[in-house]
Amino acid sequence: MKNLKNYAENEIVRLIQEKWITEDDLYESGICPVCFNQAHNHILYGHDMLLYEDDDLVCFFDKHPRAEGHLVISSKKHFSDLSEIDSDVCQRIISFTQKAMLYLKRVYNAESVYLCSISDGSVSHFQLQLIPRYHYEKSGSDNFVKHRKPYSEDMEKIMKMRSLLS
Repeated sequence: MKNLKNYAENEIVRLIQEKWITEDDLYESGICPVCFNQAHNHILYGHDMLLYEDDDLVCFFDKHPRAEGHLVISSKKHFSDLSEIDSDVCQRIISFTQKAMLYLKRVYNAESVYLCSISDGSVSHFQLQLIPRYHYEKSGSDNFVKHRKPYSEDMEKIMKMRSLLS
C-alpha cells in the first residue's frame, strides 16, 4: 500500500468502506487509527462494537479479540501514553476501567480480567486492553498473547454491558 498520508481523508474513508485498507494500513502510514476512527464516525470499529463514549474516553470491543469480551478503553484525545494524560482524565479512565472489569466478570462470567497497555511508536494512541480469563484457562502472562479470534457479536451481552456502563 502507498503511503496514505498522500491521500485525501475522503479517499481514505472510501478505501476503508470498500475494505481495501485496514487500521494496520493507517498505522503503517503514520496515521493514528484511533483518532481517524473517532473523526470519521467509528468507521473502523463500528457502532455495533461501541459500548460507551463521552467527552474524554471511548470503550469498545476489540475487533480481533484474544478472548470473548476483550475490551479497549481509550482516551478520545491523542496521548501517546499514560504519562501525558492530565490527572483528572486519568482518574476518569481508571475509575471507568475498574467498573468495566467488574461488569466483564459479571456479564461474561470471567474469573479474572487482565489489564494491559502497550503504547509504543510515533502514532501510538493510549489505550487500555481488558482481556477476560475464564475458569477453564490457565492463569498467567500467556493470556496477553493468546491467539486472536474473529469478533463474535452477542447482542444480549452487548446490551447488558452498555446498560451497566452508561
